[in-house]
Amino acid sequence: MKFEVLVVGAGLAGSTAARLFAEAGKHVLVIEKKRHIAGHCYDYKDENGITVHAYGPHIFHTNNKKVWDFVNAYSNFDNYQHRVLSYVEGRYVPFPINRDTICDIFGLNIPTYEVEDFLENEAKKSKFNNPPINFRDVIVSQIGERLYELFFKQYTIKQWGKDPEELLPDVAKRIPVYNEPWKLGQKDVNIRW
Repeated sequence: MKFEVLVVGAGLAGSTAARLFAEAGKHVLVIEKKRHIAGHCYDYKDENGITVHAYGPHIFHTNNKKVWDFVNAYSNFDNYQHRVLSYVEGRYVPFPINRDTICDIFGLNIPTYEVEDFLENEAKKSKFNNPPINFRDVIVSQIGERLYELFFKQYTIKQWGKDPEELLPDVAKRIPVYNEPWKLGQKDVNIRW
């Protein structure tokens, strides 16, 4: 058989690409160096019938309805609400910062689609260097001074042993703010597409 497309790797991206090419009528060859497909989403049943996530559990989240529909057409997921809590002002609130965090902290009840505007307004009310010259500037430009003070300033000082204004802006680039309306926990997720 002659193949028109070669996909190297049968993880999430490779399997998705192969599926889409195949649906478009292409003859696809997928090669994978591991003894299994699914990349880091790989799971299996042990001798007791318990699902084992070989690389640890994964959380799938997206704000793209087309991606959401595609993934759900081929996979089984559990409804999942990610619950990591941070102790702020004498209470536990969701972290990383998301809609629930904002509602808890500020006593609001806003829909998910308003979170981006809320954070933008918080940033507009705050002072920071633009372009950012340090860690603090990056965070404040994204979430505003109030949330920065509550969640990041003291934690960053404790973690790095430095004032956030002494840290390079790149240090802050890996900090997530989740605003995706769809979240799922892995349930027997071996890639089926």
